Amino acid sequence: MGASIYVFASIKNRHLKTYFIILLGYFKIKAIVLNFTFKDVKEDFYFALTEYLPKISLGPLKLTPSQKSRLYRHIFLVTGFTALNNHNHHKLIDKATEIAKISNEARYIVDELISCMATNHIVIPKYSQLQRITIQVVNEEKNRLYQIIQKYSSKDLLDFTINLLKVNSTTSLSLIKRKTKDFPLNEIQKEVTEYRVPL
Repeated sequence: MGASIYVFASIKNRHLKTYFIILLGYFKIKAIVLNFTFKDVKEDFYFALTEYLPKISLGPLKLTPSQKSRLYRHIFLVTGFTALNNHNHHKLIDKATEIAKISNEARYIVDELISCMATNHIVIPKYSQLQRITIQVVNEEKNRLYQIIQKYSSKDLLDFTINLLKVNSTTSLSLIKRKTKDFPLNEIQKEVTEYRVPL
């Protein structure tokens, strides 16, 4: 709280002070950099103005790109978050590669990446960036599996594997690699009993 008060006090422009308050509030709800117009935030802008800068009257102000960037730098400093850079981008790809070995379902990979970024205080980038990472690791995982089976399998098994890696196949890898919650406890217990799996 002390850091945010210090930053707030250091901002001289009253419009920017007010924007800082509302953008910090939005960021604490979801760690993303927003694109918005004054109309989008008008109600919150005037609420914050009334609460934190009483007796001050301000008209609408559209933030310039440099003003917005400066405010978000303040917000990153206050919250301890960092934007996606080369270092943490490589770490994110490594994490996505691990996740793809569990499931190649795009939504699952993206959700796990967002959770990872929240844990490591990384600002969530545009969805298109997450999508590119997801496509990359899914393709790499498919190639990895293909190469392993190509090396050790017969032609029939190889043909089956190629079919398995097709997204629209009835035996698609995405149907086999599923989330843990997709396996009910009673089904697992039934399998354990039937096959006498030691626990």
